[in-house]
Amino acid sequence: MSIALTISAYAIAFRYSWAMTLVTSSAILFVLLVYSITTPILIKKLQKVEKANEKAASVAGEIFSSIRAVLSLGAQPALTNKYFSCVDEAKIHGLALSLQMALQLAPIFFSMYSTFALAFWFGLKLFREGHVASISTVIM
Repeated sequence: MSIALTISAYAIAFRYSWAMTLVTSSAILFVLLVYSITTPILIKKLQKVEKANEKAASVAGEIFSSIRAVLSLGAQPALTNKYFSCVDEAKIHGLALSLQMALQLAPIFFSMYSTFALAFWFGLKLFREGHVASISTVIM
């Protein structure tokens, strides 16, 4: 569906102004470059968070499966500390993930807003030169 949407959007955009379409498409290369650099790092950090969450879920599963033994032996404090150490590890990896996510999203939003500015500037230039019939074409 997304490929069909992209193709139809380009077909409509080329029908109204091929120059405007090419100028605004220049940001796609930058976005692809940013994603190709940051996504592998983001996936590695996300895997660390998932492994820590798996470890915490495993500890919780072990506790709940043998709850009678845990309660009868009085092992609640030790097992609680073990569980929360796994949760804290996941939290630490999650906080490191937030920095990586910011490093990925900041250039993307910059390129998006700069493309908006470029599109309006170039669209007004095309409108003043008579290459675009109406200003509503630029806004679309």
